[in-house]
Amino acid sequence: MVAKLREFAVLVFILATAVIPFARADEVAMVPFGIVDRVDYDKENALVIDDRYYRMALNMVVKDRRGATVTRFALKQGQKVRFRVMTNAGGTRQVDQIWILPDRTERPEED
Repeated sequence: MVAKLREFAVLVFILATAVIPFARADEVAMVPFGIVDRVDYDKENALVIDDRYYRMALNMVVKDRRGATVTRFALKQGQKVRFRVMTNAGGTRQVDQIWILPDRTERPEED
């Protein structure tokens, strides 16, 4: 029963996040790996990952290593992450989904 509920929740999450963000973003890209350099929860509500600046979407979804949804305050400097970036017409880059990866995860080799 628990497995069926989990599968249903994942399906609902995928459907909800696959459709809604496209209506508000000009470009959406998945970034398979990055290391958090800085998290600013105060004024800027921003992240720096691999020396690149991103705004955190107000409804950003954060998943921990087990796949559970956690608050944005779970993000810490030095964590390995995978994330989705939306870029609007003004060029602002926002992270709307982010997954905290296990510490043992290695950076994929580039071709």
